[in-house]
Amino acid sequence: MAIAFSSSPYVIVQKYNTGKACADAELSGITTYLADGKCHKTDTATSYRVTRSADNSASIKTYTDAVCTNGGVVTTVSTADGTSNACVLDAKVYGACTTPLYLTSTVNYDTTANTCSERYDDKADIFSLGIVLSELNTHAMPFAHDKSRDGSGDVYRIQPSCNSWLVGSYEQIFHKADSKR
Repeated sequence: MAIAFSSSPYVIVQKYNTGKACADAELSGITTYLADGKCHKTDTATSYRVTRSADNSASIKTYTDAVCTNGGVVTTVSTADGTSNACVLDAKVYGACTTPLYLTSTVNYDTTANTCSERYDDKADIFSLGIVLSELNTHAMPFAHDKSRDGSGDVYRIQPSCNSWLVGSYEQIFHKADSKR
């Protein structure tokens, strides 16, 4: 996770089905919060702000708007809970930034297509996820071996512009990468 959040602290919350004593088979969701004290938009109508101390205690505030002002629900994580990762109210909190289970996380972000008032579809999201997973897996830029379409010799790169070359389906993109190996 240090790769995803650089050196910023974060808090991981594992939620379990009600009344199941946090049994691994009853895991219902994992949320990773960036704990830098800033407001983070998670949807058009939700956001959060999290702070974490060096002793693994944390304060998680969730809001019912996108700018961290309305309906703040505060979850306080004590040093003991953040360190021992005990089951409290059908949840485990990992304040030390690690978890023994495989981490599955949903990352919400504003894309350049949205900021340029264009619509993008789920193919762009799948491709972006594939790029991130490939970088984490190989520690290299995906498609670094490919040359540009215009013959300039530059490698393909994701450009922060409205005119993206991210086209094709998930299968086409990864079939291309696999065929080059």
